[in-house]
Amino acid sequence: MVKRIISTKKYFLALVITIIIFGLAIIFGMIMDNKRIIWLENNLDNIKQDYIYMKGKISLSENNLYCSELMKITRQSEQKLVAISKNLAYFKNIADMKINFYSEFEADFYKTILDTYFISSEIETLCKKNIVQILYLYSDNCLNCYKQKIVFEYISKKFENNIQLYLVNSERINDELLKNHKIPANINIKSLIIIDDEKIGEFASLDEIQKLICGKINDEKIC
Repeated sequence: MVKRIISTKKYFLALVITIIIFGLAIIFGMIMDNKRIIWLENNLDNIKQDYIYMKGKISLSENNLYCSELMKITRQSEQKLVAISKNLAYFKNIADMKINFYSEFEADFYKTILDTYFISSEIETLCKKNIVQILYLYSDNCLNCYKQKIVFEYISKKFENNIQLYLVNSERINDELLKNHKIPANINIKSLIIIDDEKIGEFASLDEIQKLICGKINDEKIC
């Protein structure tokens, strides 16, 4: 009888410890999630502020006065967007975050990518720094989109200093936003590649994209 009581106490104590550890793990996870959300929101706000700043500088810029600064900011914004994209993927499969945070933030994120892409294109036109601007609109329900992303992943590494690449989920942005930027607004469009304002099509091979880029940058070391 005594042995059984002691054994029961041990089991109860083990259960309590397990519950405490599990509870602490949940609390720790929530704290980390909140920190990640704050990080995402702060970085997106920084990019928006950079966008407003660049808009103002473009309107004042004469004879490429602010070009070096503007090009530096656009490159930093592009890198921040990539970092946000990687962190945002963490929330994609978490149901409560998807409801309370993910969907709303994602829409704002892709709008910010579009804004950054178009301001970068304006800066390139103004400054003529020979940086190729690439926008890829993709869809979750697209057979070739995964392959295309792999192609662009390689392209972004090979032409790191010669291109600025922006990936946007076309299902997460408003059609009006596309129309305002003269992009076909059609819910049936699964994907679209735009290189320096030229609409390439829904899919392009590695060779095709490399030829297009090399035809614009004239860099014999890479091409």
